[in-house]
Amino acid sequence: MIFLVEDEEKLRRMYSDFLAAKGYDVVVADNGNEALLRLAVINPDIVLLDINLPDISGIEVCRRARDFLGDDVPIIFLTAFDGAEHVKATLEAGGNDYVLKTTPLESLLGRIQYWTSPGTKTKRSEWRGEALNDISALLSRSK
Repeated sequence: MIFLVEDEEKLRRMYSDFLAAKGYDVVVADNGNEALLRLAVINPDIVLLDINLPDISGIEVCRRARDFLGDDVPIIFLTAFDGAEHVKATLEAGGNDYVLKTTPLESLLGRIQYWTSPGTKTKRSEWRGEALNDISALLSRSK
């Protein structure tokens, strides 16, 4: 099951309809508080999470959700924000991946399939640490 957190109704519908057509069960939330309440009682295979939510940021949702989800559930940030600082913040909060909303839907599907495949489970936190080191080095060189 995919848990999608997106505040824009048109985008929420587009993503959920696309993923449902590909055979996935999709549960949605349109704000951070609703997302946290639902995540406390459901067990998704993956979370797609917007950064810019109307009540609390997706970054804070991720940070809080990691307290009870652990590293078992991959979290992909699905966002319009493009920049190394945003990528770093999502990784520090516990995100596994970062996908721009302009990414083709088939590419997003590939990322979902990758992160939910059995072989990636043991690599998730290791990958996040490596990516965080890389982005931190990039940011320090640009200052």
